[in-house]
Amino acid sequence: MTMKTCKHCNVEFELNSSAKRAAGGKINECADCVEELGTETAVKYTGLQQEGTGSFTISRHASTAERDAYMKQLKNGVDLSK
Repeated sequence: MTMKTCKHCNVEFELNSSAKRAAGGKINECADCVEELGTETAVKYTGLQQEGTGSFTISRHASTAERDAYMKQLKNGVDLSK
């Protein structure tokens, strides 16, 4: 268990919690502050292995919502390579 204190709200939080992993942000920011202040700046990526070709495609997304929509389309069988 790795506890940290948020630099914005001074609340102690679990660094390895699922909420913190999903929110991202800096190591000293709680998930609530990351979401509220919009401090996550990491570019979201997805990786996809092409069946039978041995190749691997990496896609860059502007936001988590865009990445999630892309992944949902992939799971629904939409061909995004066109």
